[in-house]
Amino acid sequence: MAEETSTESPAEINAGSPDEIQSYVVKVKENIKLELEDPGIDAFLRANIKTFREEWDSWSESAKSTYTHMMTAQLLHRKAAATQIAIGNEFKLPISSAHGTMMDSSKRALTNPIKRQPALLALPKFKATSSQT
Repeated sequence: MAEETSTESPAEINAGSPDEIQSYVVKVKENIKLELEDPGIDAFLRANIKTFREEWDSWSESAKSTYTHMMTAQLLHRKAAATQIAIGNEFKLPISSAHGTMMDSSKRALTNPIKRQPALLALPKFKATSSQT
């Protein structure tokens, strides 16, 4: 039997049958729109980028875009945490920061690329011996 594949996106699948999560998804989308229109996000991003301006100029467009998206997500996360704490709910951050680990790794790769030796130079040096004795 031939296997049929669905051409519907996840949004189209969920649109027809609202579940208990859908109301939260809609609310998050509305809140993010409002937060992204806040002028404070511009100042936050600029302040973070200014801390490493020389490195920023050497990054690719993709790296710059990824970093600004990550910092925006971090700002939204901080605001959500502050809201939960203000309400009185316990809000714990994860023990290890995947964001921090990834940024450290990216920074090392950009600033200190691994220097490799050409394969021919890596061969062990043999002492010349004569075939005549």
